[in-house]
Amino acid sequence: MFGDEKEKYNLKFLDNTIHRISLIYYDNLIDENNLNIGYEGLRSFAFVTSNVSNSKLKYWLDYGELLSAGEMKAAYGSFLSALLVIYEHDKLADKFANYYNVTWNRVSPVVFSMCNNYRSVYITGESDHGMGMKVQGNDSNIWNFRFACSFSYSIIEQMVGTFIWNNTEIGTVTLSMIVDFLNNNSWDILANDKYLIFKNDQKGMFLILDKATGIVRDAMLSDSLICAMPCYHDNITEDARNMVIIY
Repeated sequence: MFGDEKEKYNLKFLDNTIHRISLIYYDNLIDENNLNIGYEGLRSFAFVTSNVSNSKLKYWLDYGELLSAGEMKAAYGSFLSALLVIYEHDKLADKFANYYNVTWNRVSPVVFSMCNNYRSVYITGESDHGMGMKVQGNDSNIWNFRFACSFSYSIIEQMVGTFIWNNTEIGTVTLSMIVDFLNNNSWDILANDKYLIFKNDQKGMFLILDKATGIVRDAMLSDSLICAMPCYHDNITEDARNMVIIY
């Protein structure tokens, strides 16, 4: 229960089964060269059980050279987009770990998915915002580290999508809230002894801070997604492969 508004939210952050529903469209989609792209929609998943190093990412970047245009390249490209979110998170986590004088490693799996269908495209996390990390250091530094990493969670999703899809429309909770605050548009704020919640009912967006751990979780309940379908069967996948240069 939060404050005088008497609004009740049932907050559960346990390991539960996630159900995803994707609509199927039959429209014989074609590309800019008037060729059938080979698929109507797909959802790809990236499962990671350890830190995503440069060498691990390079393996998957090189794998794309084996694929010709078509549905398998689309499946690979959307998988790679989800993997890139985890990779960029881990690179940023390394920088935050150095800044806050902590160490971290991944001890439980992390999953991201990417939905690419006729109506929309989006990347989303399928696991906890703690990103499966075990963190060692003093308590205040661990709190700051977890806050910094989890606050960046949806921003990384946005930046990966912006680069690959060449679309700057904001479709993530954290950036939407920041932009609204800069434009003097308010969000409702609720607080109790465990959580601080920022919410925008019109957008169906929530940002939730766990005061004990520093972990920030975001949720978007509306279908206001980033953009209409970018075709992954060829060039968009190449844009994903070219997003990161590994030395």
